[in-house]
Amino acid sequence: MSQVGRAVRRQGLEAVEIESFGYGFIFALGMALIRFVFVK
Repeated sequence: MSQVGRAVRRQGLEAVEIESFGYGFIFALGMALIRFVFVK
């Protein structure tokens, strides 16, 4: 997601917050936790 954000900013557009490493990491962690909870 960090690379996507960098590419968007390079084109002169404003990147949304999910297009940063921190928010991408939190999103992925949340999805992994949800999958873990529902598999059991």
